[in-house]
Order: sequence, then structure tokens, then C-alpha cells
Amino acid sequence: MKNDTKYVEAKNDDVQTTDVSVEKINHEKKVDAVLFQGDMIVTKEQADEIIEELEENISGRPKRQAMRGFRYPLNIWSKGVNYAFYNVSDAAKRVFKIGASLWSEDTCIEFVENDTAIERIDVIKSAGCFSFVGKVGATQIFSLGGRLRVDWNCVARIGHALGFTHTQSRHDRDSFITLLSENVEPSGCGKILTATNKFQVLEHVGEKNATKESNGYAICNYWIKAPAGSKIEVVLDYFSKGLQ
Repeated sequence: MKNDTKYVEAKNDDVQTTDVSVEKINHEKKVDAVLFQGDMIVTKEQADEIIEELEENISGRPKRQAMRGFRYPLNIWSKGVNYAFYNVSDAAKRVFKIGASLWSEDTCIEFVENDTAIERIDVIKSAGCFSFVGKVGATQIFSLGGRLRVDWNCVARIGHALGFTHTQSRHDRDSFITLLSENVEPSGCGKILTATNKFQVLEHVGEKNATKESNGYAICNYWIKAPAGSKIEVVLDYFSKGLQ
């Protein structure tokens, strides 16, 4: 039985060994909006579980005592991890194999290249870098497209394929993670503005009627795009109290 699964390929989107985050890659490729937490594909069953977790948190019900991944133990590769390569470059193959070997060195997990297995990971060349979470019971994709570094970025995505979510999603995260609100960008930050011959009104950032000072606004950046040599005029007005 041959691997006759068909995938949509991404043009000129091969693996490059540059230090760029997965979040940035997926944002540039415009796939982050359809991924859970920026780099995970979830099934409908997994999405329902996420919603249930959120409802439990909102209602104040006790959190689950352990987070072993979605659909545990059905999502565990108990007989080893089967994988195959679908029209990817030698560089992409090397990246995946390095990541898999790092997992094998520290665990008892065995990775086997097998393009006839019904339950397997197909490493593909697509826009962005993402993976399913755990074994989904059929052929599942693992995208290594984009400017991905060989080391930890790939290791993290393989972790998702094994059934792990992000550390910040753990049930006991509040005991170990502190949120620094000053590092949270206000809504609307990071836009690219195109210069015109007339003044444009910029939408307010964050709370329009804010009355308290917020040093966090200092991290809000905008980029203005205009032809080289253009003279740009910016008028700053109507600041919230404490932000003059």
C-alpha cells in the first residue's frame, strides 16, 4: 500500500535555519488565526474539550488534577510513532529526524519511518509550522514550512504530535507562571499604516476612557509605509489622562 494521500503544497516555503519564532512564521503565512494557541490543529472533539475546560474555569468549578493531553489515553502512540515524508526537502527531513532523535534520547518513544501505517504523521511542506495534538487515529499532517530553526522549534512541534499542549495550559500553571501585564500589548498594536496625502484618524488603542497611567503603552509600535524619501507628518492629540 503506497502513501497516496494528497496535500496542497506551499511554493518557495522550504525550511531555513534562521532564528525566527513559530508564532511569527505562522502570522506571516496567515495561518495562525485558524490554529489553537498559534501552532496546533485541534479536532472537533478536542475543541469541545477546550470549551468545557473554559466553562469550568469561568464557573469556578475545581480544575482537573492532571493534564495528560487531549483524549488521553487514546491520543498516546503506545506502539511507537510512525511517520512518512511527503515531498519535503532533505533539509526538512533532517530537521524532523533531529527533533525525533532528541525525544528518543530522553524517553522510550520510538520513531519509525513507515509510509504504509494507517496511523502515522505525514511531514509535509505547507505554509507555516503546525501539528495535530497527539494521535488522532488516522494519517495526520505535521507542517515544517517556513524559516524554522533546526533545534527547539521542531522539538516543540513534535511534542504536540505526541499529545503535549503548551506549558501555560497546564492545570497548575498559576502556581508557576506570573503574568506581567506591562508586557501585554494593548489592542490594536503592531499595525502597518500606509501614508496618504490626507490625514488619517488612528483608532484609539486600549480603553478609550482610561484614567490611570499605563507604562505598557510604551511597547505599542506602529509602522508607516511610504515611498523612499517621503516626508511624513504625524499629529498626536487626544491622549488619555496620564499618557500625555
